[in-house]
Amino acid sequence: MLLIPASMVTGLIRERQHRRDAVVKEISQKWGNSQTITGPFLTVPFKIFYKDDRGKTQFNLNYLHFLPETLNIIGDMTPEVRYRSLFEAVLYNTRLTFSGNFTLPPAGQLNVEPKNILWDKAYLSLGITDMRGIREKIVMTFNGIEYDANPGLKTTDIAGVGVNTLINPCRRRR
Repeated sequence: MLLIPASMVTGLIRERQHRRDAVVKEISQKWGNSQTITGPFLTVPFKIFYKDDRGKTQFNLNYLHFLPETLNIIGDMTPEVRYRSLFEAVLYNTRLTFSGNFTLPPAGQLNVEPKNILWDKAYLSLGITDMRGIREKIVMTFNGIEYDANPGLKTTDIAGVGVNTLINPCRRRR
């Protein structure tokens, strides 16, 4: 006889756990899922020339990717509690600052003709797995010049989604 009320209580606990999980998932989806940050990395396009079936010279764009030689990341994380009926979910606001430097290898080590490298089309990129979680404008500074980041990546060789900005690695702030 006593198993009946125990079974009813167990069913209620199970139902509340499922409801809690659904509420946490709902809040997280509106706020943004967990984040994985990739980079920063420098992407530089270059041309590879070939002759097509008719003997006409064509080219494909490929990309060189450079990772920073040194990288420092400073962050500040603030928890925020969100409530939905009886349930609560803890979300985190994080402000990150990246600093570092890129050292480009000598042109001879790149296995690319230097004249085919499009330095004026170089991009500074940062992979971010869930852009819904971004609440403020992302500003990137390269060689002392500030750039506003744009959504998307020029290539998915290193990261699937993220932000990028067109830079000129040879230009410096005056």
